[in-house]
Amino acid sequence: DDDDGGSEDCSFLTTKQGILFELCRNYCKVLAAVEDDTNEEIRSFTIQGLIWIVQAMKHNPSLCQSVDEDTTSRENSKGPILYVMKRLSQIARDAGKIRRESVFSFFTSLCTVEPSIIK
Repeated sequence: DDDDGGSEDCSFLTTKQGILFELCRNYCKVLAAVEDDTNEEIRSFTIQGLIWIVQAMKHNPSLCQSVDEDTTSRENSKGPILYVMKRLSQIARDAGKIRRESVFSFFTSLCTVEPSIIK
């Protein structure tokens, strides 16, 4: 019973269907929060987390969807990432310079780290 985080134990990320979508939704809520309720460190961490989540969504679309959804369709596999893009675009429309800068920072980082997502 080795507790070193080895491959014998499943991660919560792979055992719960739709977990990436839930994480993404929660990170988006942080960026949409009132600007006075967050700071630069929280926003930076949130952007980094969203970048990781979008990459995971791209490579593991089945972790974004519930059991009853068709995971074989190419259209469905783009759905979660499209949700992130649309949601962040909505967040950027709300008033607040810092909020917009955070969303643009996410898009810039995503284009740099994973340019194939925007194709």
